Amino acid sequence: MDGPRSTASADQPPADHVATKPSAKSDDGSSEMTVETDPIPESSAPADQPAVPAGQAEDSAEQPTGGASPGITAEADSTSGNRAGGLLRLAAVTAGLWWLGLLLLAAGTANPVTLNRAQILSSTAVVIGTVLDVKQGTVHVTEQFHGLALPAEISVGRLAEAGAKQGQSYVIPLSGLPPDELQVEQSPLPGHPPLIYPATEDAIRQLTTLRTDNPDFQVLDLPHSGPAARDSAAEANSPAASPRQRFRPPVGPETGPLIGPSLPEE
Repeated sequence: MDGPRSTASADQPPADHVATKPSAKSDDGSSEMTVETDPIPESSAPADQPAVPAGQAEDSAEQPTGGASPGITAEADSTSGNRAGGLLRLAAVTAGLWWLGLLLLAAGTANPVTLNRAQILSSTAVVIGTVLDVKQGTVHVTEQFHGLALPAEISVGRLAEAGAKQGQSYVIPLSGLPPDELQVEQSPLPGHPPLIYPATEDAIRQLTTLRTDNPDFQVLDLPHSGPAARDSAAEANSPAASPRQRFRPPVGPETGPLIGPSLPEE
């Protein structure tokens, strides 16, 4: 009797699962055996995609499926933090510069120099000078705006009382006769000390305007000292002279209250 025959072809690849079962007898009395094979499951991957090695597949399985990797997230957070810190520093610097500008503006405009017009016009001379010695009253004259022409260095009384500081430049209204009796002109306000003014651009501008508006406010080209100077001063003090050109007697504790010459009646 012939052995069982397989219906599978000889060139069929081996199957993962092979099952045999007897079949019904044939007409000649011989029994046949059929071989059934389970179909090989098809891969879900495309046919042209190479197979993933086992180790790489495990690493891929451990990677989080959603969101960026921790390294990328940390780098993004660091970049964002640096940008925020830079903006904060820029804002702080801007605020500091703004406050500094406000302070400089306040310092420049808090105490503007305003010349006392009455004091300037009643003075016998007005100079711009640098204080060399407060106690000695030594002043180096850099410019003169009014009165008898003075030398480059003069001695002025009451500088300390006026608040002068050594090395500073001032607009100094003067009274008295040169060269030995010059002192700071008294303020027209009762009870106030004599006034001098820091030689700022604004103060010099005001002084220039006063000279422009008042023709008598000028420098007289006369001798600086000696008998000729005193004679010239006496002439300037005569009733025929303009009131603004008259010299006034020195004012101080030793001379008593100021008594100026009477003005001619018009």
